[in-house]
Amino acid sequence: MKKILLALLFLPIVAFASSSAPFSSEPSAPPEIRPYNTGCKLLKKHHWADAQKQFEKALNYNEAFPEAHNNLAFALRMQGAQNYDSSLEHYNRAIALAPDLPEPYMYRGTLYFLTGRKDLAEADYATLQKLKPSLARELREVIDTGKEDLDELYGVSKTK
Repeated sequence: MKKILLALLFLPIVAFASSSAPFSSEPSAPPEIRPYNTGCKLLKKHHWADAQKQFEKALNYNEAFPEAHNNLAFALRMQGAQNYDSSLEHYNRAIALAPDLPEPYMYRGTLYFLTGRKDLAEADYATLQKLKPSLARELREVIDTGKEDLDELYGVSKTK
């Protein structure tokens, strides 16, 4: 069974990281899987710019890869406010491709909070309460305390 490492951290505001296994990289795996998995490993090491390049490479192979959009958005966000607009575009694309994938809501909610759009962060929190309550609690912590921690990474579950 394939698993994905939708590694996604956070700015210094609540423990977030990815611990799921990456996609299978069997020889028959699609070409976007290898750079995606490499990007996930780089995220775990907090090598944001290098991870960004790998997720961009994965998306060059397959633009309709929601986990790669999500992780690219995270890598961009971690590199600073100058990347927030691009990060938001990729979170939105991940959600458009996979509206039931909870992680993009978590990280987009954090981005909204960081940019002073608490009302939109609250909306993502409400969505997360339905999709994945454990991530909703994490986003609530960010909204309530303004703190994000990079000690853990939350991964996505299984691929379809």
